[in-house]
Amino acid sequence: MLHFLRTFLAVAIIASPPLALLKPSAEPSAVQKQAESELLTLHKEERQAHFDHNITFLVSHVAPHMLDVRDGRVNRVSPDSVRDKFLQYFKNSRFSAWDDVDPPVVHVSVDGTVAWMILHVRIAYTTTDASGKTTNEDTEGAWMSS
Repeated sequence: MLHFLRTFLAVAIIASPPLALLKPSAEPSAVQKQAESELLTLHKEERQAHFDHNITFLVSHVAPHMLDVRDGRVNRVSPDSVRDKFLQYFKNSRFSAWDDVDPPVVHVSVDGTVAWMILHVRIAYTTTDASGKTTNEDTEGAWMSS
């Protein structure tokens, strides 16, 4: 399951730039503040969707042509494949944590038309296999969404 998390959650892996370099230096405009607020609200709603196993909500925010960049490869991911992965992922999982390790890093263009967010979360859950055996998982994931 850990491999699935690493495979699925990352739209792009950040190679390790210091997070301070990613913060804008000027005071954000009203448009930027509004967009940042909306993105942070979406992040909270996606957290709750994991606890509720709300695949419809999660997939509704997937772009028609998402890219998964990792391990020297670029893969195109469709909303249908995301739905299938969530179905498998949620099938026998029960979450106990899906919490920020670091505050989200959000950047919104001055005109509010382009934005990205870097997330670093701790995810803890229990899975139950067909025989009834349970396994506890506790991991961290980091990714960038735009």
